[in-house]
Formats: sequence, C-alpha cells, structure tokens
Amino acid sequence: MSEYLNNAEQRKKLLKHMLEQLHKGEAPEQIKSRIKSILPQIPYSEVVEVEQQLIAEGITVEEIIQLCDVHTQVLDGKIDTANVKEIPVGHPIDILRKENKALESEILSLNTLIKPILNKNANNLETLLLQIRATLNNISDIEKHYLKKELLLFPYLEKHGITGPPKVMWGKHDEVRELLKNSREALKTENKISKEEVSMIIEIAILPVIKAIEEMIIKEEQILFPMSLDLITLDEWYQIYQQIPEIGYCLYDPQEVWTPEAVSYTH
Repeated sequence: MSEYLNNAEQRKKLLKHMLEQLHKGEAPEQIKSRIKSILPQIPYSEVVEVEQQLIAEGITVEEIIQLCDVHTQVLDGKIDTANVKEIPVGHPIDILRKENKALESEILSLNTLIKPILNKNANNLETLLLQIRATLNNISDIEKHYLKKELLLFPYLEKHGITGPPKVMWGKHDEVRELLKNSREALKTENKISKEEVSMIIEIAILPVIKAIEEMIIKEEQILFPMSLDLITLDEWYQIYQQIPEIGYCLYDPQEVWTPEAVSYTH
C-alpha cells in the first residue's frame, strides 16, 4: 500500500471513498480500522479538500454537520500536523489556542465535579451543583471564541476559496450553543433537585456538551488552525488581530501586543 501512502491524489481518493461509505451508513469503527491500516497519516490540507469535494458533489452541509463528530472520531490522531507554521505570541491563532487551553481546564473541572454524582457517591450535592453552575457559566464564555471564528476568521477563509468547512463548523457552533443553554437551564430550577434528577441532566445535557466542545477543539487544532495559517496573509492576520478586542477574549486575558514588522499599518 506504499503507493497510496506517498501519493496525495491516491490518498485523497481513498479518504473520499471511506468518508462516502461513512455517509452511507458503514460502521465508524470499520472505517477507522481501514484508515489506520492504509493511511497512517493524512495531511490536514487533504482532509479539507476531500470535505470540499463531497459538498461540491452533492452531500449537503447539513449531512456533514450530522456526521461531523463521527468524522472527528474516525480521523482523530490520523491527521498530520507536523508541518504547521510556527506563530509568534499574540498572533490571533495563538490567542485562539490559549482560549482552547482555558476551555480544556474548565472541562477538566466540570468532569471532576460531575464524577461523584455519576458514581452515586456525592455527599455534598448542593455544593457540587453551585460549582457545576459556575463552571458552566465560565464555559459559556466560549461564545467569544466562536464569534471570533465566525466573524473574523471564516470570511477570510471564504475569500481564499474555503467555503464548506466554515459552514460545517458554524453549524457545530450552534449545536454547542444549544447544548450549553439546555445544560444551564436544566440546572436553574429553584426547587430542590434530587441526585437522580441531577444524574439525568448530566447524562442528557452536560456530557453531550463536554463531548461537543472537546471534538470542536480537535477540529480547530488539527484542521482549522493549520489550514488558516497556510492561506491567510500577514496583512489579513493583522486586520483580524485589530478587530479581536471588539469581540473580547474567552477565559483568557492576553498580556502581549502583537506588532508584526512586515505588515502594512495602513488598515
């Protein structure tokens, strides 16, 4: 199979075929196993190209959104990011990555808080509920992270011809927003909640939002950020950077100012 591993066109054909099989209902684990044996590493640019091709050939954005999480599970660990461009501190991608680190920290805290409830050994339910509500409130700051992508990053990707992945990702943002809203509303009740009710809320609302956020971070780190660094020019990055304060920062307060030397400061 070495010819497939070393030839970009053959890799893309194989990946496209496998993702088409996934869309037709083939079991994700079977596809994952085949990708593992045939395509040990897939450059992120090829994943984007294949997704664009699928949309161009008639698979709707809505269908890809529905299967987006399965795509992530199948491709996780297989996408080659070894040649991703390095960036300076304060660059917009540096900011987004640091926001992801902060989100991961909050997710870790949330998992720690819900674990004793799910294990049915929580003796301080009221205290845990207060902490869970506070952590979900912190995580809701993700809105600023997503708005920076939607309003600042995606328009430049579309300008450079990448239209499918931003639409898919925006759809996943909306799913996270809805899951977060449901989680917070479910825990807002003024009446006392039983351990059983809290466990049900965790299973139905909180665990899905954790999974959705974690999978979005994988998509960003493995595909979106490397692709953006390849396509967007230094001047365009600086225009993005100048607009970031209008939206704000997610769980992160940058201390650095980014002033690239080669950029035109006429914007």
